Amino acid sequence: MKWYQIVPKMKLSLTFASLLFSISSLTVAVYGSELAGTRKSLQNDYGFLGFTYSSCKDAAGTLADFKLMKSLGARHVRMYATCGNSWLSTLLDAAGATDLGVVAMIWYGYDDSSIGNEPALENQIVNIIKTHKYGNNVVAIAVGNEELFDHTITADQLIQAMARVRTKLQGYNVPVSTSELSCCLPTNVVQASDVVMTNILPYFATDATQGKHAWKDVLPDVNKYRSIDPSKKFLITETYWAWKLNDWKPNSPNCSTSLQDMTDYWALLQHHCSDFKSWNAGYFAYCFNEDCMTGYGITDGTKARISWTPATSC
Repeated sequence: MKWYQIVPKMKLSLTFASLLFSISSLTVAVYGSELAGTRKSLQNDYGFLGFTYSSCKDAAGTLADFKLMKSLGARHVRMYATCGNSWLSTLLDAAGATDLGVVAMIWYGYDDSSIGNEPALENQIVNIIKTHKYGNNVVAIAVGNEELFDHTITADQLIQAMARVRTKLQGYNVPVSTSELSCCLPTNVVQASDVVMTNILPYFATDATQGKHAWKDVLPDVNKYRSIDPSKKFLITETYWAWKLNDWKPNSPNCSTSLQDMTDYWALLQHHCSDFKSWNAGYFAYCFNEDCMTGYGITDGTKARISWTPATSC
């Protein structure tokens, strides 16, 4: 896999100061001493797992989106970014109503302004998982996203953060990891993770051509990280092929961007269902709609914009 030179980011409007203020005033509704049901799991799920979701909607809008995601084959939803201190609660309400799992995320941001304040950000998510009625719908937690690529914190700090979160969730059986770009995930972080989460973006490979030919830029990254510990659950937490150009252009002059290429890329992953099954691996589609980034949305918010028949078993 060629190194990525430019990777798109969804920039947040929240300032770090305002985020800390919201955290300091956080109150979480306690639903009782027992969470509803037993802990959901993605341990035995492979192939298409679900969508990355970043829409900051109210309860009704979020529930409608979860219902659509489930109708499109999702078994889980990957939380991306932060939409305020109650957002995970809103997601869990929708997950409970639709019986979907949630991969929660602790968002540190894009720069080192969060250093020294990580525990406050961690507690926000951990407390919701512990107290929400549908906290058992959380199937894993990502401690940050692409923090090493962004140089937000060091690998050692990230390992320490994962250890803190694991201690805080002791007894809750929530796998702890971090989602990181495939170029920047070191062995010691993989070893410190309960599951492996990596973002594999063949669209930005320097030798990218068409969506249907992207496997050559997916497989090397999968092999690289599975070889560190093949016994660990392996998740591609972000992957995509754009259907139209935006400010983040591909690195290859031969890269084709179209609805057909997007369709072909997801069909390619579906074709390799037996590989994902043999690896006990799964992937999240980035993204459910255009709220993550223009040009990447599988749906227009109401229906799939391409032929969408993901493989969840084979």
